[in-house]
Amino acid sequence: MKSEAPAKFAFFTPEQAREVDAVAAQIIPTDSTPGAREAGVIHFIDRALTTFDDDKQKTYAEGLEQLMARVKDLFPGAAYFSEATVEQQVEVLKAIEKTDFFETVRTHTLMGFLCLPDHH
Repeated sequence: MKSEAPAKFAFFTPEQAREVDAVAAQIIPTDSTPGAREAGVIHFIDRALTTFDDDKQKTYAEGLEQLMARVKDLFPGAAYFSEATVEQQVEVLKAIEKTDFFETVRTHTLMGFLCLPDHH
């Protein structure tokens, strides 16, 4: 069986993609049914940011910086949101839930989760 090559992103760096994927996975978590991660939402978001929603690129760039700053403020030993515990991630997201960044990620996550796979 041939393994797949790592996904290439048009907008995100691999590190940024990992962080946004972790945020999306908290918005629609995996439980007894697949969540945002299994739906490939990160690929939808990446594609959206280079096509129909390219005006949101600044929101993501600035929002990711703010996300990481909030992680470090709340949990000084943490290096990345994606490496924080579930409880820590939830606390960080509660702290930023009123920001444009969180609202945009939430909207994109829902869109990506509900759209046809061909749109990823």
